[in-house]
Amino acid sequence: MQKKILILVNTLSFLISHRIDVIKAAQENGYKVVIAYGELGNTKTSILSKYGVDYLQVPLKRRSINPFKEIWSFFSICKIFYQHKPDIVHLITIKAYLYGGIAARIMGVPGVISAIAGLGIFFNKNNWWNFLFQKIFFLIFNFAFNHPNQKVIVQNLEDKKTLIKFISLNSKKILLFRGSGVKLSKFTNLKEKNDIITICCASRLLYEKGIFDFVSAAKIIKKKKINVKFL
Repeated sequence: MQKKILILVNTLSFLISHRIDVIKAAQENGYKVVIAYGELGNTKTSILSKYGVDYLQVPLKRRSINPFKEIWSFFSICKIFYQHKPDIVHLITIKAYLYGGIAARIMGVPGVISAIAGLGIFFNKNNWWNFLFQKIFFLIFNFAFNHPNQKVIVQNLEDKKTLIKFISLNSKKILLFRGSGVKLSKFTNLKEKNDIITICCASRLLYEKGIFDFVSAAKIIKKKKINVKFL
């Protein structure tokens, strides 16, 4: 009987842009792939049809904090796991890996993969709201990441250390992938112009994204009288 992997994600467009090769690799290894997504984002489900992937929408809203809607989201995920009976669930983005992690344990899913692109600002102890968040959601994180057959993917050492310290997560369960990856064949290597070197920081204007580090580096370079342009 063909094994099944169910991928749960908050936003479908994020899955398409960052994890489409995961879908193809699962299929190449003999898995039937089912996608459960909350919001469509800026993509179309026809892309999934192209790859012969079954998909369904779950009431999972990325920005919702309504407790009744969140409870409904959780029970909907439990229902999906019960109906599809996947051999593995691959949980991507925060609500998916928290609600899905708990649901997987309750519904007896054999294997769980929880992918964390970044723990974000929730674990910044300098912020009183984040400190409160940690205290309230300790049990949720602890339950979601303690499935007996689970791997947790992180993309930096800081997140690995945070999970080990926060919920005493077994380091053997953690896999460190340094980024989501880039398919170089999709990019054209252009010849560099003999012009002023330009360094661009593509980011949201948040402290946690390294904006001040970028500015500090620019100041150092400028003091050295090196002709570099910073964007």
